[in-house]
Amino acid sequence: MTEILELLKQKAVARSHHYDVENFVLRGIWRTEYFLRLTPEETMFHLSYVLAQTTGQGCSYYDPGDEDPGFGDSLVGQNVLEMEWVSRCMSIATLDAAYAALKGPPIRSVVLAGTNIQKAGDRARLVCDEAISLLSQSGPKHGRRKVVALIGVVGSMLASLLGQKGLVLKASDFEKRIVHRQVHGIEVQHGSMSPDLVAEADVAIITGMTLATNTLDAILRAAAENRTRLVMFAETGANFGSEYCRMGVDTVVSEPFPFYLTCSGPTRIDIYRRPTADRAPRSNVS
Repeated sequence: MTEILELLKQKAVARSHHYDVENFVLRGIWRTEYFLRLTPEETMFHLSYVLAQTTGQGCSYYDPGDEDPGFGDSLVGQNVLEMEWVSRCMSIATLDAAYAALKGPPIRSVVLAGTNIQKAGDRARLVCDEAISLLSQSGPKHGRRKVVALIGVVGSMLASLLGQKGLVLKASDFEKRIVHRQVHGIEVQHGSMSPDLVAEADVAIITGMTLATNTLDAILRAAAENRTRLVMFAETGANFGSEYCRMGVDTVVSEPFPFYLTCSGPTRIDIYRRPTADRAPRSNVS
């Protein structure tokens, strides 16, 4: 079976002939490490990412302990669909940038306004409302219990889900600081357990980072085999939303990264849905 990342590239190359080649020329690349904790509800994020710029932008998380992006100025000016991939994170970021030109239109766009703190809270509620909407469309797999798995822990999302009655919450992450510890009373399991948690859940909220950690293929298989609905919040690979929906993800919340959480003012969030999941969520975000 073709791995998702390779399949995304194959589709991009096939469709790129209908677009101006200038859309795929790499203009710039960045590598950044950061700490972030916008609100008391959040866990401390200690992340590294690469950002690639064409006529759009693409982004990918990476773990500097496991991977070296391996890029240099010789890559600038090359066609991102023709270059030899030097690392997984660089391949995702450059391909994501290419899809800025290739992506399909979202089914819905939401403008978040206010401070970065306000937008972080609104974004968490928006993602969770998409999950709750999917839960309402079918009966639970576990009797009266409705199980939601959060694959990639965001403290504000867990806090938002805790306010929903009748939910059993499970969580996983690769971040060593929180694995086997409790976040808002929920024990965080190691990221290697993510496919198992998805299989058990009625709805799983997954991060686009699962593509970078090479767990997305297994998660999609687990969801398909166990009738689990999927909501993805995608900073890594934000431009893959329409393609992910063709691959089995029910809803993708695409978020520009890294800048929307570091400044005030309006930020547009795009939402993609599979036709079977095309139902407006109960969201208080306008």
